[in-house]
Amino acid sequence: MHEDYDDEFLDNELPEEELVRSYRVTDLHGFCKETRLLVADYLRGTLNAKALSEKELDEFITVKQVENMLRELQIETNHHNDDDHLYINMLSYDVLFEMVMSQIYGSALSKLAAEGFLEQAWDDKLNDMVFWVKDPEAKKH
Repeated sequence: MHEDYDDEFLDNELPEEELVRSYRVTDLHGFCKETRLLVADYLRGTLNAKALSEKELDEFITVKQVENMLRELQIETNHHNDDDHLYINMLSYDVLFEMVMSQIYGSALSKLAAEGFLEQAWDDKLNDMVFWVKDPEAKKH
């Protein structure tokens, strides 16, 4: 599973059997749409930001992208059955939640860079994109 993600969103008081109990996803689109909205609502609350419409949220992450993340997670964890349905447990849902949150953050940073508020570059040592605030003095020269 993704080592980059921790279990900060889980209720660690839950017994182990509750964390690993599998649930079948019967409405993939609806499940992923609701997950995306839950993540956006969580971020809105922690950042004290305005709520986004679904159209605005599509600019950061689409429901289809969340569906693909869930499918990727299922493959990585071998967490599926032979009935062609996707299954999820609390542990894998926590990872999905963080994956969606990370995508929203990344998209927001990229938008700010595209609008000229941030600079961005690839860092080979970190093997990741890095962002920094533009130097306001640089525009004056």
